[in-house]
Amino acid sequence: MTPNKAPRSSISTAAVLPLKSLKNSKQRLAPVLNPQQRAELTLAMLKDILHTLTLCRDIHKIFIVTNDPIVKRLVERIMGNNPQHQPIELLAEPRKLSAERVESGLINAITHAGKVLAKRNIQRMIFIPADVPLVRPEEIQKILNPVSDKTQAPNGVLNIVPASASGGSNCISCMPPDCMNFSFGEQSFTRHISIARHLNLSTITTHSAGLGLDVDTPEDLAQLAKRLFEQESDLAANPHSKSSNKAPNKVHSHTYQFLSSHSILNALPPANRAVESIRLRN
Repeated sequence: MTPNKAPRSSISTAAVLPLKSLKNSKQRLAPVLNPQQRAELTLAMLKDILHTLTLCRDIHKIFIVTNDPIVKRLVERIMGNNPQHQPIELLAEPRKLSAERVESGLINAITHAGKVLAKRNIQRMIFIPADVPLVRPEEIQKILNPVSDKTQAPNGVLNIVPASASGGSNCISCMPPDCMNFSFGEQSFTRHISIARHLNLSTITTHSAGLGLDVDTPEDLAQLAKRLFEQESDLAANPHSKSSNKAPNKVHSHTYQFLSSHSILNALPPANRAVESIRLRN
């Protein structure tokens, strides 16, 4: 059964994607990508994630937290070309004044979005990073499925996907959206669980291959290239297989097209022979 064929949940749900200014995005990839390429990669991953969200039956609205005008124009094009897309709304990235500088970050962005959603009577928020282009619709649905009725978790619920490498929090679904103060960063998974339990929230841990790999370093990018190449090769060899039907959004994804059309593959640290095969093809 595909994600769109089952009845929708009665819980109003919004996905939240925070996105930095494109000119400052993915700076840890500077050894292999110039600023323009980093911006292009960020937009390619965003397009893939937005497409994946269109296949999720229980996502009713999408919020992108950003101040970037290029992202705004991209969203306007998406909505203009596909009016059936879930509504996408831009939220200005909040800035917190400190004694030393103006800072903005993931914690402020998600906390701000949670408060906005709660004021609009949206019952559940799912935070999805903008750098996990491997995520599949069924993985997002799996994160939303455990709580189908708010009476199952009267004090609220936190479902969290741990990052595969840093001990961070790569995805959070929470109900209500403003149920807690978030604490992202390294080892944030254990901090979030501790905060949720202190607040008597029901806690759930969900592991996800697609959400486990976020792209921050050249090694992450090499691993992403490896997995995308394997997916594309499998789909090309078995176009009618069950696996290809489960991932229609991964055929010639925007991220794959970006990686395969640039000579940057030669600069990536080899993840394994799959990356070498991409290099030979390009």
